[in-house]
Amino acid sequence: MEVLNFILYILLNTCVYFVFITSFCPFVMTAVQRTILSVILFISLVITSLTENVGVILLLLSIGLYLYKISKDIPKKAVCFFLTSYLITVLTDSVLSMIANALVGNIFNPDHLFAVFVYSSAVSTVLLFIRYMLSHLGIWQKLCDIPEETFDFILINLIVCTTLFVVNIAMGAYVGYSMAVLIFNDIMFWGYFTITTVTAVRHVQEMTRKAEAENARRELAAMQEYTRQIENMYSSVRAFRHDYTNLLLSLNGYLENDDITGLKDYYHQEVLPQSREITDEPLKLNQLMNITIQPVKALISSKLIYAHVRGIRVELEVHDKIDQLRMGYADLVRVLGVFLDNAAEAALETADPWIGMAIFQKKDTVCILISNTCVDHGIALSDLGQKGVSSKGEGRGLGLWNASAILKKYPDIIWEKNMQDDKFTQSLTLPAG
Repeated sequence: MEVLNFILYILLNTCVYFVFITSFCPFVMTAVQRTILSVILFISLVITSLTENVGVILLLLSIGLYLYKISKDIPKKAVCFFLTSYLITVLTDSVLSMIANALVGNIFNPDHLFAVFVYSSAVSTVLLFIRYMLSHLGIWQKLCDIPEETFDFILINLIVCTTLFVVNIAMGAYVGYSMAVLIFNDIMFWGYFTITTVTAVRHVQEMTRKAEAENARRELAAMQEYTRQIENMYSSVRAFRHDYTNLLLSLNGYLENDDITGLKDYYHQEVLPQSREITDEPLKLNQLMNITIQPVKALISSKLIYAHVRGIRVELEVHDKIDQLRMGYADLVRVLGVFLDNAAEAALETADPWIGMAIFQKKDTVCILISNTCVDHGIALSDLGQKGVSSKGEGRGLGLWNASAILKKYPDIIWEKNMQDDKFTQSLTLPAG
């Protein structure tokens, strides 16, 4: 009976830790990853119950290393979120345990499973409420949007904070703490945690400010490129109007001499080809007027014009007005730039190079489709976006990998890839404003 109670006691604690780890994790775990996490937690908590301090260290190291391994492109962020959630959980547990002990006495006894169950449910509820408030106030999304490269300072700070916390618990278990000392320690650690958190937030704000300045510079460069392309198009139209006017005036000589045969030859050899060059033009940039997001409009126009100049047939459809998207415009410009560059390179490998782009709105989402002719190199679609995977040879493939890393910051965005009839299609489905 004692063994059964002990196992149920560990299972209840496992549930509490499982709740805070999965709730505060910056990425969604698969069913297999959740199962492995549960097993690691259970084993670590058994050891913790038997050895106390050694088990705490094992718990932190095992879960931290596991999250680091499965978090793919955001290992530092995953460990930071874990350590933060651990500190929040332990501090919450400390406060609630003092309240429970003051009201009903010691409840941390495997023989009092119902009391442990009630207490574990209370801790889990508080943790879920904290997680909900972070999302409700918009803080959670801001935390998830912090770039991975800015987490070095935060990670060092959290490791120091957690180490001090664990050492203090170990010393307390060894020498014994009175209630007054425990309360003092809680206040001290809450204060330390608050101060270090504010310091970390200020650091992140500074990094964000620099990133926004860089994004503004990129947007300005994109607008300048857009303006340059428009000016080039206007100059080309003026030059063509001038040449075509001269071409029509040259017909006058044939008409004055009634040289119908020469006129026919001249018309078919000189006039008609240039007329066809105009009427067959498939690039309809006027539809870009429906996009009011200037950096995105600038990027699309410059990339499509460049593709057209390289001899690629380009088709563009934008029938709906696109004025707001829930994605950083600088990030969207970087992703679309990669997609369009890759589409142009792939299309040029085919006998009839073609790129098609369509942007349309459906209810509360905007879908961006980019298709191109391509040669099938036998690369699995699931591998595209992995570092170094490319049909262009060794050392390439960083474009899609960078795009994939950017899109992982936006869990609401759906990125799909499809290959059919020698045409490769990518689609982005984004929340609209």
